[in-house]
Amino acid sequence: MKKGFERLEEALRQAHGSRVSPEPPEYWEAGVMREIASLDGSRGLDLWAWFDSLFWRLAPVLVTLLLVLGLMAFRVNAIPKDLAGGLLQDPLTLTLAAVFGV
Repeated sequence: MKKGFERLEEALRQAHGSRVSPEPPEYWEAGVMREIASLDGSRGLDLWAWFDSLFWRLAPVLVTLLLVLGLMAFRVNAIPKDLAGGLLQDPLTLTLAAVFGV
C-alpha cells in the first residue's frame, strides 16, 4: 500500500514540475503602466474621506478628553453629588426634565 502512495506522490511531483506557468500577453504591462500613470492622487481623497479618516484618528483622543474632563468636573464639584449618585442608582427616572424642571 505504501508503495502505491509513493508512486502517486512521485507522479504528482513530476506533473507539478513539468507544468508551464501562464504568461501575460505582451500588451498587459503597457496597459498596467498606462493605468498607473493616469491615476491622479488628489482625485482619490474627497472631503468625506478626509473627514472620515480624521474622525477615526481623533476618536480615542476625544473619548479620553471627555473622560478626563468629566472626572475633573466631578472632583471640583461642578456636578452635584446627589445628581451623580441619582444617575448611577436609577438613570431611568432621573431625566433631564426632572433635573431642570422642564
